[in-house]
Amino acid sequence: MRPTADGNQRTRLRVLLQSPNLPHYRRSLFTRLCSSELLELTVAADPEDRTTKVGSFEPNPELRLKRLRNVRLAPRRVGLVWQRGLLRSFHATRPDCVVLGGVDPHHVANFFLFFLAKLRGRKVLWWGHGTLGSQGRFGRWLRTLFYRAADGALAYDERGAQRLIAAGLDSDRVFVVWNSLDEADYPSPEELAGDNCEAASPVSRIAYSGRLSARKELDVLLDAMARVRANSLSVELHVVGGGPEASRLKASVEALGLSESTTFHGALYGRAAREVLRSADLCVIPAWAGLAAVHAIAQGVPVLTHGDLDRQPPEVSAILPGETGDFFRRGDADSLAAKLQEWLGRRSELRQRCLDLVAERYTPERHASAIEAAVFAVSRGGGKDARV
Repeated sequence: MRPTADGNQRTRLRVLLQSPNLPHYRRSLFTRLCSSELLELTVAADPEDRTTKVGSFEPNPELRLKRLRNVRLAPRRVGLVWQRGLLRSFHATRPDCVVLGGVDPHHVANFFLFFLAKLRGRKVLWWGHGTLGSQGRFGRWLRTLFYRAADGALAYDERGAQRLIAAGLDSDRVFVVWNSLDEADYPSPEELAGDNCEAASPVSRIAYSGRLSARKELDVLLDAMARVRANSLSVELHVVGGGPEASRLKASVEALGLSESTTFHGALYGRAAREVLRSADLCVIPAWAGLAAVHAIAQGVPVLTHGDLDRQPPEVSAILPGETGDFFRRGDADSLAAKLQEWLGRRSELRQRCLDLVAERYTPERHASAIEAAVFAVSRGGGKDARV
């Protein structure tokens, strides 16, 4: 219970938040939401999920969790999944509002919960990228139908919000909540205080952080590195991450004559990953610059990636050209090499803007507050003008 402006007592809003699993980067966000003074939030998820490649974190005592079990309804390539226990979670928690992952035909139980919640007069919000899918005309129609029928939508960025508005959603029912990392992925005040990016070094350092997979297009970065070194620029590449492309990429490094200037660190987490990023002058993620871009910018390091935004996840919105990074032509090593020569050595002048942007948008505290405000606005029926 908490007091209202007129002194009366009000029960916190009960919210059921559905998630396929407990992704590690959502640990701090989920914990904050479950400890909210405004919401009585329960997370319904499968903490032992085996249907995705995203690892789950171990539930902590602060997390109010309803354990589900993800069951495949078809072969992996089809991707249909039923979350066993999701409907029971609705009956057990009796929520005022349900938050579902973005409209996705692969998550079948979400549609049943959507209808159940609406029949019971509960508010429903979809939370996702704000895309209308890649399953053709039917998929687009289905997503548009369910987005419009909901009480609101939470988008990861302004681009996603504008897509939903263009699809027919009332702008007062679309909320940009951004995204966040686990608190362990942000630098501590002590680390930032000891970060001397002004120190002169004869060698520039480029970092890559992320999975070593084909969709990351790392060959473009290696080719650009070879071009830059051919122009007598002293530069090192530090690769953080593992994945199916690791062996092939190491062979490419050797073939390009980059072995002495390239270090593969493997998968690193926490302080070890932060230290590699924070010691770099620039982070380059050639393609699919998701939360790894936010991770780098949170260390005060600008990010380069390709500028074909229709082929980028929403976190690319953290890259503000000229402020927190820049874009090159997709698949063009010459374009990337030119950007490298332009951007190396600029970190000190951009460091504070990187840190400020993360504080404005991409912390768990900011993320949780945005979700709280959206849930209250929708639950009160006042749109974005409603106040917590």
